[in-house]
Amino acid sequence: MGMAALGAVKAGIAMGKDLQSLGKDLGRVWDAIDQVNTKHTQASKGKGGTSSRALDTYIATVQARDMEDQLKRLVMETRGNSGWKELQKIREQVMKEDREGRAEAIRRKNQREYYLSIVLGIVLIGLGVYGLVYFGLYLKETTN
Repeated sequence: MGMAALGAVKAGIAMGKDLQSLGKDLGRVWDAIDQVNTKHTQASKGKGGTSSRALDTYIATVQARDMEDQLKRLVMETRGNSGWKELQKIREQVMKEDREGRAEAIRRKNQREYYLSIVLGIVLIGLGVYGLVYFGLYLKETTN
């Protein structure tokens, strides 16, 4: 998928399109690079033999590096070094916002679970107290 998106970016630039109009394809290239890097991380933790994991990790790393180098060349040919730096800054900002969003979602999930456990605990304690009172009244009636 990443190579197809990279091909679409190359074709778009060859046809004279501006980088802004290729934003969706550029996003797919970055996503593919990130996906390959994630695959690299998972391969290093995955199952299988050491040699197999090492080879998978190497291939994933080289693939991501090659795609990023090709993208860098394309951007530098059309926008120069300042364009590449700007793209890197924007990418870092988007990644930061994404990380913060995921962290916030996890925090909200943990908060919901916390409050749910409190409510459940109160209900269970209430049912326990009710059961003891009912059992006490039952014993009082049967002994009279």
